[in-house]
Parts: sequence; structure tokens; C-alpha cells
Amino acid sequence: RLIDVNVTHRVPELTERIASSIVAEYIHECAERMDATIALANQSLAKEGERLRKKLEESENALQAYKEQSKASSLDERQNTVVTKLKELSTKATEAKALRIMTETECSQAVNLGTNMGALLSVPAVVKDPGVLAFQASLTKTENDFAALCQRYRPKHPKYIQAVSQLAELRAGLSNAVLSAVQTLKASLESAKAAEAALDQAMRIQEASALDLSKLSIQYNALTREVESDRALYEA
Repeated sequence: RLIDVNVTHRVPELTERIASSIVAEYIHECAERMDATIALANQSLAKEGERLRKKLEESENALQAYKEQSKASSLDERQNTVVTKLKELSTKATEAKALRIMTETECSQAVNLGTNMGALLSVPAVVKDPGVLAFQASLTKTENDFAALCQRYRPKHPKYIQAVSQLAELRAGLSNAVLSAVQTLKASLESAKAAEAALDQAMRIQEASALDLSKLSIQYNALTREVESDRALYEA
């Protein structure tokens, strides 16, 4: 802005002095106003800075108190551990459920077949039983030996009679092994049910821990954000 200062007087020297004094006074007044404004601004900023400093200190103390109260200093690490363990338990629980269903199906099939040895030998868990496998191998070998023996001896020959007796013992042993395998299958089913229930319980406990940590993190994150905001305002 431009300001024209005009002075009219019959004494030329006086006009210059009047004009110069008006300009000087105006500049002085402007400087005083500027100084007053700056001083007021400095005072206001100092007051606001002190308020923000106290606010920052309060928010930092609140965050520290919450950390000590909830042991939240390692919250992120604890959350990572809980989530990892929860995933592991979920995988194991799924596997345990699949095993229980398979065992339950085979056990139900075996129970429904009763003492039908031929049919029971079609149940996978029974066929894979070590005792059943051993008797089947011995019976197969003995039957092959007996087939060769039949070509050399009559039914009344002692070796023929001995072979028949051995075959009968092996067949009886196989039947007992099959029935024992069915009992083992029942025990395996109970064990599978117990393992599934234990894993489900462990998952529920871990899920509760995850929820508790999630609740803690909400307050922790809110206090952390408040500290960061207060610090940014104070520094500004």
C-alpha cells in the first residue's frame, strides 16, 4: 500500500518537518503494534505449548500405566504367538476330526458285520492289523504247503493229519486276531474322540485368549495414537 502525506504551510521547512514527523510517528506506531502482536502471539504460543506439553505428559503416563497394568509391552509378540498357535490347533483339530470320522465309519462297519470273518477282512483297519497280517501270512504259506502235501499223502497219513490240525489252529488264530482287531478299532475310536474333544477345548481356550488380547490392543492402540497426536501438536 502507498500512503501520500501532503502538508501545506507557508513555511517550507516546517512542511518537511511536519511530513517527516507524521511518517516517523506512523512507522513507530506500526512497529509498536507489530511488536505487541508478536509478543501476544509468543505469549499465546508459549501458553499453548505448555498446555500441550502437559497433555503429552498425561497421555504418555496413561499409556505407560496401561502397559504396566495389562503387561502390554509385548502385546504384538503375544498376539503373533496366540494367532500362530491357534492356526496350529485348528489344523490339528481338522485332522483329528477326519481321523475320528474315518475310524467311526470303520468301527460301525465292523460292528455291523458281527462274526462274519470273510466280511470283516474287508474292513481296512482290520486287514492292516499286525496280528491279522501275521496270521494271514502264516495261513497262506501253510495252505500252499498243504496243497503240495496233498499230492503226496492220503488223508489218514500222520503228516496230512498234522497239516490239517495246523491249518485249523491258524484259522482259529486268525479269527481271534480279527475279533481282537475289532476291539482295537473300538479303542482307537474312543481315543480319537478324546483327542478331538481335547483339541476342541484347547481351541476354545486359545480363541478366548485371542479375544482378550484383541480387547487389550484396542485400548492400547487408542492410547498410542493419542500420544502420537499430542506429540505432533506439541512439536508443531
